[in-house]
Amino acid sequence: MGQTGKIIFKLDQLLKARSYPKLRLAKNAGLDYRTVLRYCKNDVQNIKVFILERFCETLNCSVEDIIEFQREGTKQ
Repeated sequence: MGQTGKIIFKLDQLLKARSYPKLRLAKNAGLDYRTVLRYCKNDVQNIKVFILERFCETLNCSVEDIIEFQREGTKQ
């Protein structure tokens, strides 16, 4: 089965739109700052559900606000 798309994290755009600092997210969500940076930079190999839950709880948003599936051949 070939690659048909990829997961895109929109966390960085969400934080910028809300003027919400990454360090504040890390502290309020109880996560390491480097973890927040990795999700902001799309540098995640294994998605952890508990991390997505913390982002959603802290930012009062849904998973769709943070992550999306981009099909091959579509632009971001």
